[in-house]
Amino acid sequence: MGRVTRSLKRAEFAAFATLLLVYVATLAPGVTLWDSGEFLAAIHSLGIPHPPGTPLYILIGNVWALLWAPLVGFAYSINLLSALCTAAACALMANLFTRWTGDKIAAYAAAVCAGAMSSVWLSATETEVYSAALLIGCLIFWIGENASEGRDTKWLFLGAYIAGLGFALHLTALLTAPAALYLAASRARWREHRQYRIDRRDRVHACARLWNQQGGRRRPDAQPRR
Repeated sequence: MGRVTRSLKRAEFAAFATLLLVYVATLAPGVTLWDSGEFLAAIHSLGIPHPPGTPLYILIGNVWALLWAPLVGFAYSINLLSALCTAAACALMANLFTRWTGDKIAAYAAAVCAGAMSSVWLSATETEVYSAALLIGCLIFWIGENASEGRDTKWLFLGAYIAGLGFALHLTALLTAPAALYLAASRARWREHRQYRIDRRDRVHACARLWNQQGGRRRPDAQPRR
């Protein structure tokens, strides 16, 4: 068990460190096009951006800026928050893939490839709510996997709480909630009847769909969305 835990941590930390290094190296130094300026203004003044409003993102960004803006500048500090959120989301995916495949190298490669998708990379290097929404979505899916491994209801309560935070952050954060519920309920029910557990391919496909939804929603050459 200790060796497995260490392998999980190595894959997660390696993916997180690699992507964070790449994101910081390519981080926007200030305001970028489209929604970045609006979000920065809302974060600075605790205002309300365009619908759906993203109140939790504004509060998190404001507190984050209070800590780091005096050191690196206001816009750069919020861009750095996006980089941290995306790298952490990919680290959670590395953890899941290591559990499902038992191959930490493949899990690391999958996480890095996912984090290097053009739209994901773009959101990770500027002020954008989608990076935080991606982290919440991956966290919900990760909680669903943990809930499926035992009968402890604390994971279900934690998942409900995180989903509530995701609703206040951005609605795209809830994309994984149905898949997480299905994963938790199906694994528990099938275990009771001693049936075969969910095929690994199903879980990999679920992650792929999440990334397609999060990464495909916006292209660098696309028009701004409201």
